Amino acid sequence: MRSHGARVNVHIAITHHEFLFVTWVARLWPLSLVVIGAILLYIRFAFTSEITEAPGSRDYFDQELRALGSMTPGEKWGSILFGLATILAFTRQLYAESLPGMSPAFTFLAFGLSTFLVRVSGRQLLSWEYAQKEIMWGLLCVFAGGSALGAIMTKSGTAQYLAELIRPFLSGSDLAAVILVTALTLAIAQIVSNVATVAITVPVVISVFMTAGKNPIPYVYVVVAAGHCGFMLPSSAGSSAIAAGYGVNLKTMFVEGFRAALVCLVVIAGLSYLLMLFWPPFGQA
Repeated sequence: MRSHGARVNVHIAITHHEFLFVTWVARLWPLSLVVIGAILLYIRFAFTSEITEAPGSRDYFDQELRALGSMTPGEKWGSILFGLATILAFTRQLYAESLPGMSPAFTFLAFGLSTFLVRVSGRQLLSWEYAQKEIMWGLLCVFAGGSALGAIMTKSGTAQYLAELIRPFLSGSDLAAVILVTALTLAIAQIVSNVATVAITVPVVISVFMTAGKNPIPYVYVVVAAGHCGFMLPSSAGSSAIAAGYGVNLKTMFVEGFRAALVCLVVIAGLSYLLMLFWPPFGQA
């Protein structure tokens, strides 16, 4: 449950210091584990499997695994570069002062660009012809658009207007504010992808809560958690789209996805409120 776009916005607008990957994981692990557990329980009791046994499954997977063969030199190089970038991203605190510009974003960018320079058996590890077809260019536009939306809302006065609309909920009870943010994020997450949901909603939440004079950090965590709980439509997540492509009943997906979203609403809002009350790090970046 992590979004780089959310991290960047938090860094710029609130914390005035770099938001480390380790911090992000440390703050969200309670929500992640509880939400996963709640959804697993829901699936366990809400569905009855029509398949009790799948003969030959083990043999099939064993055969497919053997068919993969040993890792090629190119696959090994790709794994090494990705592994190094990941390690550097999660150990950023060890070299942040000496290399302030080498943030995780630039680390992954640098290692990604290096794949064009590495040659394996006389060929590029990655060619531009392949990259330009496979890169999710729309995803880059979503991040940029989300950041731009947050800036426009702040400078145009829209954030102030929205803050006035929901001020009764904000000033009266933190629980009401958490429920409102969770519900709005879940509603968006059922329609568009989790990445788009977070990229769009986080700047809005930051603007609104800062304008209202409240600490937006806990609500950013709420948005990130709720934004990854899209179940109802094929457009809500890649996994839903794949399931729809394989012929899953869309009515069942919609109905059961709605119920699963309600479970997430209760779990995320309730646990987030408790974390805000009893776990001070949940309000820190």
